[in-house]
Amino acid sequence: MEDIFAGCISLQCKDIHKLPIVGWWLMPAASLVASQYIGNNDAEIFEKVVQSTAQDEDILSNGGGNPQEPVAAAAVSITYNINPFFIGPSVDLGLLHQPDPDSPVTQFLDRAYTEKGTHSVIYVAFGTVFFPPPSAMSLLMTALDEIPKAGFRFIFALSSPDAELDQSWMDAHVQAGNAIFPEWTNQTAVLEHPAIHYFLTHGGWNSSTEAIVRGVPMLFWPITGDQPLNAAQIAGVHDCGFELLQVRTGPAKFISYQNGTDVEIMGTEDAVREEMRRILALTKGPRGEHQRVNVQLLGRVVTQSLGSGGSGDMELERFGRVLGLQLRVTGQAQV
Repeated sequence: MEDIFAGCISLQCKDIHKLPIVGWWLMPAASLVASQYIGNNDAEIFEKVVQSTAQDEDILSNGGGNPQEPVAAAAVSITYNINPFFIGPSVDLGLLHQPDPDSPVTQFLDRAYTEKGTHSVIYVAFGTVFFPPPSAMSLLMTALDEIPKAGFRFIFALSSPDAELDQSWMDAHVQAGNAIFPEWTNQTAVLEHPAIHYFLTHGGWNSSTEAIVRGVPMLFWPITGDQPLNAAQIAGVHDCGFELLQVRTGPAKFISYQNGTDVEIMGTEDAVREEMRRILALTKGPRGEHQRVNVQLLGRVVTQSLGSGGSGDMELERFGRVLGLQLRVTGQAQV
């Protein structure tokens, strides 16, 4: 629990949150993180979800269910005496998306692929809602500065209204040919491009699953909500990426307990620089190749679960029967 929620309800803060250390349950803890320590104005949604869950008889979940979270799947049924339907994530599994050849993003990727080959670009995006706080901007720029030094280029999608970076810093990277900073990207098309190496993300469920089904390993910078748990599960359990630790701030700037190793969070530019440098070096070696294989295998599990006869497909059919819907087969399609 200490590390899953980035230290925000850690032992260090026990005099503040006054929670017992043993027996915490994940979702109430997540709502506490969002409402008490992150400062998210929309945090009450997490509390309302937890409160309503206890009163529900059925839950429709876009999680992977038993293939990814067997303990959580069983715990939901036992704890709340409800009937969960794990239909799988809502990701696009269609044919490869055709990128716009006139898009600056596509041109940047194609140029990197021609000049540096496959796995030469790191895609950076925190979604349309979340972004590291202003107090972490120097840490963010320090981390990204290491990408060109490691021989990579990067695309930083600035989709959030809170995405504000030093203009001179961005201009320097653009002029050097190291980076591009679009306000919007076709994320699925970007993740499918052969030039993409890793995806630096906040770890939201949609972004995470889009990367998983496309076989792209991740670098996690979780902020709030489900993101720390997604990072812990995908990076820590499935070894499909790395979580950045030295970027943590506030109560999370303490000690990380991951995989039996205690890591002191210094939260300085030097610490972030060294961590990013070490991780990028690992992504270029056997560990990075291993993570790429892992995420491809996990993506195959997710894709098969959503296909005809897969676990997600069968759960959706079971949910339809509960609603009284009739399954009608037309040719190869189920309606």
